[in-house]
This record gives sequence, structure tokens and C-alpha cells, in this order.
Amino acid sequence: MYNLIIRPRAEKHFAKLPQKLQERVLKGLRKLESDPFQAGLDIKKLAGTQRSYRLRISEIRVIYQLDTNSHQVSVEDIDFRRTTTY
Repeated sequence: MYNLIIRPRAEKHFAKLPQKLQERVLKGLRKLESDPFQAGLDIKKLAGTQRSYRLRISEIRVIYQLDTNSHQVSVEDIDFRRTTTY
């Protein structure tokens, strides 16, 4: 089990999402918290970074950093996919 930390920017963007999308994102975050390496999650490592990944939940992107040493997942941003998302 990983410790999930949600940054203020991610909280702000999450609060603006419609209720149904919020529920889907929460479900994805719970899966990420239990095991960030489990099959069934659409995860990709972000190019040019050491520990940054993105989790795709339909049209929503969750950008996070993973620290396997301290078992910590830090959610940096939650937003719709755009050219400026990454």
C-alpha cells in the first residue's frame, strides 16, 4: 500500500470536474494507492523525467510522481487532456 498525497493544484482541478468524472478519478486513485504497478491501469512514464507518470482515466489525465523507496504517490495535477497538460 502506498501513501497518496494530493497537491493543492490537483485538488483544485479535481473539484471542478463533474461528479461522474470525480467518481471515476477516485476509483483510479484508489487503485493507484493500493498498487501503482497493477495491470489494468493505463499508465505511462513521462519522457524526460525520473519519477513522473501519467494515469489516463478516459479523457482525464492524472500526473503524479512515484517514490518506490518511501512508498509514496504524489498527485501533481488532474486535468483534461490538452496540449498543455504535460
